[in-house]
Amino acid sequence: MSEHQPPAAPPPLNPQPAQQSRRGKIIRFAVLMVILCGLVVVAIVAGRTSATNAEVGECVERTGDNSLSMVECGDPAAQYKVVGRKENLKQYGNINVCDEFDDATDRYWEGEQGGEGFFLCLAPVKRP
Repeated sequence: MSEHQPPAAPPPLNPQPAQQSRRGKIIRFAVLMVILCGLVVVAIVAGRTSATNAEVGECVERTGDNSLSMVECGDPAAQYKVVGRKENLKQYGNINVCDEFDDATDRYWEGEQGGEGFFLCLAPVKRP
């Protein structure tokens, strides 16, 4: 009779997931930081050129039916100079809001629909 040997036990399973290499973690972190910095820069640039920040004496260009973007007054794209700014007003019922500014030929309102916002009183940019 031959001796019967029990089957060999399978190797133990490793329940821990494979650990990421240190280099891989650093690369992922660097990529995430670059993306985050890019988003911050885009937000800052967009905020700087928004009509929301336009003050008297600054220039804007019309970028859509109801949108303006700030530009340098010497920029050929500059269409209007802000000659007045009126805060905390509703969009409707203020048709004469810019009448006190002699040069104003146009107005722009920005705010919450049904709520208050601000008007920019606009005069055409004078070219030499």
